[in-house]
Amino acid sequence: MGSLIPEYEYDIFISYRQKDNKHDGWVTQYVDNLNRELESAFKEEVRVYFDINPHVVLHLPCSEIQTTNGIC
Repeated sequence: MGSLIPEYEYDIFISYRQKDNKHDGWVTQYVDNLNRELESAFKEEVRVYFDINPHVVLHLPCSEIQTTNGIC
């Protein structure tokens, strides 16, 4: 299942510093609450990318990445 937007895998990308979630897990709680709210508000599945493992990298094709120096 992909995103609501054709050609994308996720609808929402959560970006945060791993240290911000380390002490009390507030980012994880936020994402859990967001997913529950999205599930109740939308008939279609809204996919959220949330990297709980800092060693897993989301790979995007170069055509999806905008860089300042043009190198991908």
